[in-house]
Amino acid sequence: MKGLRRVYYDIFSRFYDGFIALHSRDTQGAARTFLVDRVPVQNGGSVLDLCTGTGTLLTYLQAKVGPSGQVIGVDFSTGMLRTAQRSRLLNIQSA
Repeated sequence: MKGLRRVYYDIFSRFYDGFIALHSRDTQGAARTFLVDRVPVQNGGSVLDLCTGTGTLLTYLQAKVGPSGQVIGVDFSTGMLRTAQRSRLLNIQSA
């Protein structure tokens, strides 16, 4: 089952952001801003985003910690990480 789930998300990663945008009423990103505003981290801090998916929160979190801070996104799907890297120009390494 774990292997099938990974394959599913590797394939779904190609369509994930578009699928979410199509079904979301939050076109201004208010939900993401709401979530990020509640992360108790300051400029220069560090954040670990587990199950980061396509990394949509990473850019918001990076803005919050600033250039001296560190944001790390972790996901079990290589496809999701590749999508995050391509679409957000992030430096992402898969394990």
